[in-house]
Amino acid sequence: MSDNLYNKQEWNRFILENNGSFLQAYEWGEFQEGFGKRVLRFKVAGPPSSAGADFGEATQAQFIANKLPGVNKFYWHCPRGPVTANSEGQIANSELQGIIDIIKKSAGKEVIFFRLGPEATIEQLPIGQLNNSGFKQLPYDIEPSQTLILDITKTEDELLAQTHEKWRYNIRLAQKKGVQVKVTSCDDVNFEHYFEEFYRLVSEGTAERKNIKHHQKEYYKKQLEITSPQPSPS
Repeated sequence: MSDNLYNKQEWNRFILENNGSFLQAYEWGEFQEGFGKRVLRFKVAGPPSSAGADFGEATQAQFIANKLPGVNKFYWHCPRGPVTANSEGQIANSELQGIIDIIKKSAGKEVIFFRLGPEATIEQLPIGQLNNSGFKQLPYDIEPSQTLILDITKTEDELLAQTHEKWRYNIRLAQKKGVQVKVTSCDDVNFEHYFEEFYRLVSEGTAERKNIKHHQKEYYKKQLEITSPQPSPS
């Protein structure tokens, strides 16, 4: 369950306005709760602004409790977070300390550590305070170290022109062979059929051919159920 019940729309608006990841979206927390995980959402105020206001821009964080294998111990993880409203993406010392204080207060004896994974670069982080607070940088990445944002305002031809020649060939070959992309949602009468076909392609196609690990069927189904657009009330 969530410890703080923030308004979903307001929470997500902050994420969108500050280039946050979907892993900090309210729905991602709901998805994790669907598997029995505890989710903690909170905001901390930034340092006083130069304009004379009591506090500057805030920082927002969504933590998810993960169980360690083989023991009754947990750790808190903030994937791609916290998200800050600072125009330069910097996390202030006071904001970091606020996060540490809240997590320590919320953690029981079964929680042995917590992990931050902000989008910020090393230069944007308060390294000195992180070190003094006992944080250690992992020698590997939990989330992808590099991501690509696709500008979907461009036309299909413009997007294809930016791809490798072989990719364009493979896409057009698939179209000639009858491959189609269908957008569906959980309230579609054919949803179960589409979902079963999707999972067959994931498990028997991509996973087996390329030796790519994939989740169990229930993981994908619950994700679709929670993140699908909800029908408007009649």
